Amino acid sequence: LALEPFYGGAHKQWLDGFIRFSSHEIEVWSLPDCFWKWRMHGGALSFAERFLETRPKIELILASDFLDVATFKALSKTQIPIVTYFHE
Repeated sequence: LALEPFYGGAHKQWLDGFIRFSSHEIEVWSLPDCFWKWRMHGGALSFAERFLETRPKIELILASDFLDVATFKALSKTQIPIVTYFHE
């Protein structure tokens, strides 16, 4: 599962390229590429709510540096490993 709170521009290009060349099945949860300051702070809340509603069966979460991982982890109560990539 890839979490991208700001899915546009270079962030979208990087994630789309990663998925294209990966041998893994990757589902993307994203938010539009607007209001970047809110995405950095509020994206964790949006994704945590969705996570709790769906309880995806996954092995790993790939999160961009736009996601407040500590808040997401606390709100979602997940024990799934989270890898953060720093795009810029």
